Amino acid sequence: MNSMPRSHFNASDWRALALLLVGWFALPLLLGSGARIPLNDDWAYAHTVKTLLDTGEFRRPSWTWVPALTHTAWGALFAKGLGFGFPALRWSSLVAGALGIAGTFTLTRRVGVATRAAALLAAAYGFNPVHVHLGFTFMTDTLFIALCVWSLVFLTDFARDGGWGSLAAGAALAIAATLSRQTALVLPAAFALALLIARPLDWRAWLAAALCAGVVGLVYLRAEQWLFETGGRWSRLYSVRDAGKFIAREQASALFHLLKHGLVTLIVLGWFLAPVLLRISAPLRLRLAASALGAASAVALIHRFGLDLPPSYNVIWDLGLGPLTIGGKELLPHAPIWLWWAITLLGAAAGAEALALLAWRGLPAWRVWRRRGDILLLLAFSAGFLLPHLGRAPFFDRYLLTLVAPLGAALLAIAGSEPASSWRRPASLAAIAFFAAFSFAGTHDYLARSEAKWALLMQLRAEGYNERVVVGGIEYNGWFDDFDPYERSPGGNFVWDEEFLLTYAPHKNRYATYAELSYARWLPPGRETVRALRRSEKQSQPVRARVE
Repeated sequence: MNSMPRSHFNASDWRALALLLVGWFALPLLLGSGARIPLNDDWAYAHTVKTLLDTGEFRRPSWTWVPALTHTAWGALFAKGLGFGFPALRWSSLVAGALGIAGTFTLTRRVGVATRAAALLAAAYGFNPVHVHLGFTFMTDTLFIALCVWSLVFLTDFARDGGWGSLAAGAALAIAATLSRQTALVLPAAFALALLIARPLDWRAWLAAALCAGVVGLVYLRAEQWLFETGGRWSRLYSVRDAGKFIAREQASALFHLLKHGLVTLIVLGWFLAPVLLRISAPLRLRLAASALGAASAVALIHRFGLDLPPSYNVIWDLGLGPLTIGGKELLPHAPIWLWWAITLLGAAAGAEALALLAWRGLPAWRVWRRRGDILLLLAFSAGFLLPHLGRAPFFDRYLLTLVAPLGAALLAIAGSEPASSWRRPASLAAIAFFAAFSFAGTHDYLARSEAKWALLMQLRAEGYNERVVVGGIEYNGWFDDFDPYERSPGGNFVWDEEFLLTYAPHKNRYATYAELSYARWLPPGRETVRALRRSEKQSQPVRARVE
């Protein structure tokens, strides 16, 4: 398909990959991976695995909108070998994270990038705070991204060399990714587009594009038909009803949210790709102009949109990592606003630089790059994956993690990966070190908060108070309340008769402290306390909801 030779692995590649994987698996050894509690929304996916193991049936909670077939099978594989529980499911995510790191490195080398630059991109992906946080949950992200990246490895091989075995492997992995999260449908679409642009007169390109798109699409549609027949609903990106309520509540048009999410994309991708951008050599005037334009645009649009800082949420907060699902989080220590302004402006500047670098190297040599089907595939996948997410309400930072490997690899291949100045290498390594340090400390704090909260919740359960009267966060109430809390429980707190409330606040009107637990945090160093508050009018009443 293409005369550009692939970069074969050598001893330096294997050493670099081994070092990356050792660093990745050092994280659970240092932080521990045995927390027997759900985190974030992984309780919903854990229920699906448990139901499959117990009954042989595949049942999705109403909380989930993705197919989750591959994700469930992957989790069941580990749960069957290690015994069902969140430690086993967590290890499935950690192993998937390792596969994603290896896939990012392999993909970047396959498109002709040097070993050190490929290792840098793999480290920027692997030790990204969002990726580290997700690796300690059973969320769908780490496995989904690993499947997408490895599918791109084989599909770029075909786009470059034309091997039909690579096409078969890439299509199979695209099917697996699509049956985990339906946004992977962009893989066959991007593959077809890239091939037909690079080789419009090659009948093999047309055949390969039709085969990949047809097989992946048909398998996905048949799977969705089966899900509808057995579960009564098709997968979709998000609830259209909830998205409409979100837009109406904000009193803004869909176009407003597209622009707003576009700004967040620029800033967050600038954060994620900063270590790679530091390594790339480019004219100083170009970088300064792009950075100034990006930062100025961010200031103007943040003021116009009234965004909070950081202008992203779900994993990255101004107090660390991880969504907090109980009240009182406003009382926890938050990073000063000037620090988040600095980080946000740097992210906007870096994102604008990335666009400028692609244009600077890509546009003048477009006739050369348009024949590189592998590079076109990476760019088409990045654009195609991003577009449907821009209209989402809400818009999560973790969605953009999927773009680090393909966009970073394309950027390095087009703009060049060898630094012209000696300061670039230590600067990029310093950025990776900052990523890793923040990831390590932020994940520690998230796990510490979660484990302390669950210790109180289990104490209440031991005393006879169950999820019907305890507001403990969606991961608690969702896990215990027959896994459909949104449909079964009246009210937004997911409980039937509120008696206890978990919170970080020291007091609340009409409540009194029943129990509390303190724990150590690292960002900043100190101690925090989580509390179980009881409604005052319930103090003298007997226990009404016992643990079954």
